[in-house]
Amino acid sequence: MEYEDVLLCPRLADVKDDMVLEAAVNGQCQCIVTWNLRDFAAASSFGIQVMTPQTFLNLNDLTEPKRKQP
Repeated sequence: MEYEDVLLCPRLADVKDDMVLEAAVNGQCQCIVTWNLRDFAAASSFGIQVMTPQTFLNLNDLTEPKRKQP
């Protein structure tokens, strides 16, 4: 699907979230980071992963600052 299809056909359970999906598709994002996983389930039909902030941080190894070893 293309970006224009998103505008013509709301996809998400909460219509207020449609603009987030539209922006992610238009920006060619790989993922949407949110606590609201259930409402963003349709994002996968656009090839966009949806994950929690904690999962995103774990995937990118950003959960704890790196410390220099003495």
